[in-house]
Amino acid sequence: MLGTLMYPIVTGVYPFRRDVFTPWLTAAVIDFYVAVVTLSVWVAYKESSWLSAALWIILIICSGSVSTCAYIALQLFNLSSQDPVYLVLFSSRNRTEKGYEETSQTESIGEGQLRKKLCG
Repeated sequence: MLGTLMYPIVTGVYPFRRDVFTPWLTAAVIDFYVAVVTLSVWVAYKESSWLSAALWIILIICSGSVSTCAYIALQLFNLSSQDPVYLVLFSSRNRTEKGYEETSQTESIGEGQLRKKLCG
């Protein structure tokens, strides 16, 4: 993504010409920025320090999906095998306040209800 942003600056060929500015470009740009804003809000909520949140947000803006996949993979690796996957969405502060931190010993809220519905 950073290369895509730097290429017009270096070469002097700017993408905002009338023949290039099509509805598809508009849709792609809107889609990218909606995704970046959504992911940035989630990363800012999830990270414990503003410095690490800012670093991840810059990486997501510059490299797009590669950094997004790396961040989500790191969050999944931080879960234990007993934790439900939806805990990836919560910050560690929120998990401790709500009592989700000890999910390896106790069954989490909602997991028992889901098990009842699936198993009968």
